[in-house]
Amino acid sequence: MRATTIPDAECDLGWALGFLGARAVASVERIEDNRYTRIVATTAGPLAWSVSLTPVAGGSRATVRTERLGGDGAPPAAFGRASFRHQFDLDRDLDPFRAMAARDRVLRRLVGARPGLRLPRLADPFEALVRAIVGQLISVAAARTILGRLASGFGDPVGTAGRTFPSAASLASTRPERLRSIGLPTTKAAAILAAACAVRDGDLPWTTLAQEPERADRVLRSLPGVGPWTSGYVRLRALGDADAFLPTDLGVRSALTRLGIDPPSLARRTDAWRPWRGLAVGHLWASLAH
Repeated sequence: MRATTIPDAECDLGWALGFLGARAVASVERIEDNRYTRIVATTAGPLAWSVSLTPVAGGSRATVRTERLGGDGAPPAAFGRASFRHQFDLDRDLDPFRAMAARDRVLRRLVGARPGLRLPRLADPFEALVRAIVGQLISVAAARTILGRLASGFGDPVGTAGRTFPSAASLASTRPERLRSIGLPTTKAAAILAAACAVRDGDLPWTTLAQEPERADRVLRSLPGVGPWTSGYVRLRALGDADAFLPTDLGVRSALTRLGIDPPSLARRTDAWRPWRGLAVGHLWASLAH
């Protein structure tokens, strides 16, 4: 596609690129020289799509490219554009959230500093679920290490380009001891296997769940090893739930403490952010960099 300039007020692409870079899974995705590249499994074979950002006055110039890594024929012309818009959440109208934030003493300053902040999304909810399970109670860096091992051991190789993120089908047939061999505790290995089997068996209708947040929360939390934080993470980063909140997340708690919101007043203060608490999470995480 032709390069498109996106103002910072519409999307803070630089921050989003940094967020993705800190969580990039080795061999599946990478950040190099302001370019984010991601390998995606499709029914027509693996594709690689990348977005290059060139900072310009007031925003970034984004150039999206798509390359077929397997299968026949040229990649769909719209695939890269659609992937870019989805991953960077560009189709969401931020005006209602900004209007609410302008009336809130805490959010007013955070959103004013980064009015175009959008939390990057993941196209595959199963991948988000696996990332969340692996990331329970460990640092982002530690989770990234384990996820890299998972991709290396269970993702499909794509020539010299890298690997796809492991599919539910491939993990559902994996023995628990193989998952434990990459450093996963027994409980997390069991949770990933249960999640993979649920996807394989059709028990997680992602399209429907994306339209029904309360049902999505119930269904996800019925899985072994999935609690409120894990469910909230999947709803936030894969199902597009703008109100999914993570009150127990270490980063969220640290940011709220710095902002003077103590645990006893947490629910009362954040209830005022409904139905945009999920969008507030991104601003809380971003505030820790200051």
